[in-house]
Amino acid sequence: LAYKYDRDGHAIIEESHSSKLVVFFPTERDTFLKFKINGPYRTTPTRENVPKNSDNLSILKQTVEFYKKSLAVIKGIGLMTPQFINILPMRMFSFGQYAGNDEFYCSFYNATIEFFKENKALPTEDGDFESADNVLLARGPMTDLTNEEDNQILFGKKKWLSVEITRDKTPDVVDFLIKQLSVREVDFESLLTNVNSTFLDNKSQDWFKLFYNRGNNNVTTVKKYLTKTFIKDSYACIKERGVERAIEKVYKNLRKITNNFK
Repeated sequence: LAYKYDRDGHAIIEESHSSKLVVFFPTERDTFLKFKINGPYRTTPTRENVPKNSDNLSILKQTVEFYKKSLAVIKGIGLMTPQFINILPMRMFSFGQYAGNDEFYCSFYNATIEFFKENKALPTEDGDFESADNVLLARGPMTDLTNEEDNQILFGKKKWLSVEITRDKTPDVVDFLIKQLSVREVDFESLLTNVNSTFLDNKSQDWFKLFYNRGNNNVTTVKKYLTKTFIKDSYACIKERGVERAIEKVYKNLRKITNNFK
């Protein structure tokens, strides 16, 4: 297997421009993969295809196992970045073509799922790695609002994934994480849904200022939760229900209100 560095030699791996299988020399067999595969496969005399026979299936199985080991090495040398994960087989379309019926591609696709399910290999926002069952995917600016303890209380998982993994930058990775690894995506509305007075009682004035400013950018969403208490004055958290008008007034002019919480 061969992964390609970017031209500047940075610790970022980019996709290969050719997905042809190499059997000592390039063949016409398309792997649909974004990295190079070179192996002793048996080809047709014209090298246009790789027959589906027992020898080639055995080599394919060994290649896939080697692929999973290479991912562990990539993680070990610090290159398991969102940019690298983005070149891995994560969808049934590759290079603009449907690859879902291709046994070669699907073998690597399934191996990718297995690797991330079995290993703590997903890059987190704190610079560490974690397994898929203990991470959260932030949709929008969220990682500064909750820490690991908060996440465990609110969502049952601790770590934020790297903020470099987004729907804009790595849409295939996001889709793969949600659909294949069951990673939960969390946005500001998720926070509003899960917070309660006990959680808010332990938050500082600085946190509330950040929270209110974030709410100012999500006014439409906030209006759906006006029966919840999200106001904290200089002395205590207001706990009575039925303060919809007060809360609505706050969210109509949050930027001015938050100056009172310095």
